[in-house]
Amino acid sequence: SMGAVALVFALTVAVPPLLHPWLRWAIVGAGLSQLGFLGFQLWQLLHMTAEEKSKRTFHFWRDSLRGSFGNRVVTAAFLAFCLPLCPVWAMPLIGLGLVATNSFTALGGAALGLALLHPAWVVFWGPGVALAVCSVIYWRGNPIDSFSERKIIWRLCLEDWWYARRRDFWLGQGHDAFAHHARWWMAQGIVRQRYSQAHNDAVQVLMEYGALGGLVLLAWLGLLVFGMSLGDPWTAAVAVALFCSLNQFTLHLPNTGLPVVVAAGVIWSRRL
Repeated sequence: SMGAVALVFALTVAVPPLLHPWLRWAIVGAGLSQLGFLGFQLWQLLHMTAEEKSKRTFHFWRDSLRGSFGNRVVTAAFLAFCLPLCPVWAMPLIGLGLVATNSFTALGGAALGLALLHPAWVVFWGPGVALAVCSVIYWRGNPIDSFSERKIIWRLCLEDWWYARRRDFWLGQGHDAFAHHARWWMAQGIVRQRYSQAHNDAVQVLMEYGALGGLVLLAWLGLLVFGMSLGDPWTAAVAVALFCSLNQFTLHLPNTGLPVVVAAGVIWSRRL
């Protein structure tokens, strides 16, 4: 999988700048297609019989719009990533998709992306973000319980890395090590459910690839910064993805991670 990521990144860096708009529109098109899926899922919900609707719980209704990814928070993070790359006319549509998917993290990432892309527009889109937050609070409810559980997971990951033998501290415990630990933590009753990912890509990288892996990734991001700039859509999109990856697993999934690699490749090519 790491080889595929490196290949996509290298191929993107080699793409001539003249073709970068095509890459941008490909990502935007994928984001707009998710809005189509959300609309179709909403149509299905509205055409349920009254008897079917009466059997559904509040949790079902707030978790029903998932897009083609099958997970509303993953879809929401992808929409937030697409938002800075969209033309102005499509931004309100992406905003509706973010409200429909009810993710605090994605909404925060979208606000960050807009602030980096159009800092002078904050006074205009700020009230819209506030209304969106109110909607997510109503549908999503209190996020503290979910966040508290994730903090336990992050602490366990950091402890496993920090107190590991010297080799594992520097080189990590290997790909997918988190999944093995997560099963044991749930079996011991330390956490209430088994997490497939750590919901924090930085913490999971430390655990699986060690201090050296973390330093390599940090050095790569440091070099990437030299190609970034305020008001640049690609910069804003990558910033959104990195923000979301600190409370989700955006970079671990190919359908959300590879578009981020493409955006990073476009930025990196400017350094050359």
